Amino acid sequence: MSRDYRLDVRFRDGTQYTIKDIRIVFSVLRSIYIHNNTADIQIYGLARDKQQKLFREREDKNNDISVALTLDNEPLFIGNVFYGYTERDGADLITKIFCVSLNAAVTSLFVAETTTENPQEVLADRIVARENETKQGEKLSKGEIKQVETKRPVVLVGNATNLMERYLESGDVFFTEDNKISVVAENARTSDDVVVVDSEQLFNTPIRKTKKITFRTLINPKIKLGKLISLKSRNTDINGAYYVHTVDYTGDNFGNSWFQDTVAQLREG
Repeated sequence: MSRDYRLDVRFRDGTQYTIKDIRIVFSVLRSIYIHNNTADIQIYGLARDKQQKLFREREDKNNDISVALTLDNEPLFIGNVFYGYTERDGADLITKIFCVSLNAAVTSLFVAETTTENPQEVLADRIVARENETKQGEKLSKGEIKQVETKRPVVLVGNATNLMERYLESGDVFFTEDNKISVVAENARTSDDVVVVDSEQLFNTPIRKTKKITFRTLINPKIKLGKLISLKSRNTDINGAYYVHTVDYTGDNFGNSWFQDTVAQLREG
């Protein structure tokens, strides 16, 4: 798998810059069990003017900064800078940014309204609208939102993301993937694509517990939340089709680390 990454940084004033070819170290967590995916990104030797622009916009002006980390034109993470700083480690000057998929305006969004519609659909609309008020580049959108029949008006008062969690039905999840928010059943299939993971790709022997499998491979951005993977390991007892629930990336384009740990649930039936 290629290490041809691209990190796009977009500012509220419409300006942007692209980082590539220099060293970056990152850790990205995406999961159906968290609505705010996270990314820790360390950039080595970032030009001083780009450092200053980054921190001036975030710290001095408190402006939202959008980031998109892609690999071979497939997104690994899309989100916003939560905070960052620069530090020196020996001869290296390292710019560190911590990013989240939903910005602070969304995670603090308060709603107060009554609806006769699917409350998850209403809340998703409010979250998308608030996120996109300041988001630069690709806008947040709604993915699949499970339809729920409401028999009487629903009063929505409180934090929008907390309400999304509160109104989940048993076995449902609320998560963000590829800049879309979704509310689906835990083992819902969100794509028709199937990614084959064979023994040549595996770093280790997959571990299966209570019908969940954990395995390590090189970073493969085609393995996405809600997709099916077809596991074809040397242990035929655990082979089969699995729904992807969590992907944890670790990367260093100048170092040895370039892998992901995937957790997936067995598809039954």
